[in-house]
Amino acid sequence: MEKKKFKFNYVDVLILILVVGVFAFGYKFINKSVRTNTSAPQVSFTVEVTQVENDYKDRFEIGDEIRDAIKGDILGKVEKIEAKPATELTENRVSGTYVVSELENREDVYITIKGTPASFGADIIMAQQEIKVGNKIYIKKPGCVGRGYIVDVEVEEEHK
Repeated sequence: MEKKKFKFNYVDVLILILVVGVFAFGYKFINKSVRTNTSAPQVSFTVEVTQVENDYKDRFEIGDEIRDAIKGDILGKVEKIEAKPATELTENRVSGTYVVSELENREDVYITIKGTPASFGADIIMAQQEIKVGNKIYIKKPGCVGRGYIVDVEVEEEHK
């Protein structure tokens, strides 16, 4: 009996490349999600909650514990609350221009939350949410919920 010599063809090469790619992606994904830093610095981020009632900012106090409204994990504590009159960009069809107008009985509230991330490095993860400017985030505390976008992120530097 004669032994057959195995020869690679194009299909075998494609399958091998695909398998190696899947393993590389899996390793990178698992390594990224498991990586945590026990000495992570404090992170402050500001959530802009737009066009809410005038009393919305009064529902929050400095030191309130804020949770992620979807998963319920703790994001951090309120560090600062600021409110500005809510504005809207509207079109003036007569003159063909755009005008910024204030909305009556509405405010844009900026809530700064400070906490320690579960993961710190290429990504900042708090309460299973990626903290990055532009990300939508849902926040809650007893008696109040909100939805907004992260407009600022600051990492506290250690002073030695």
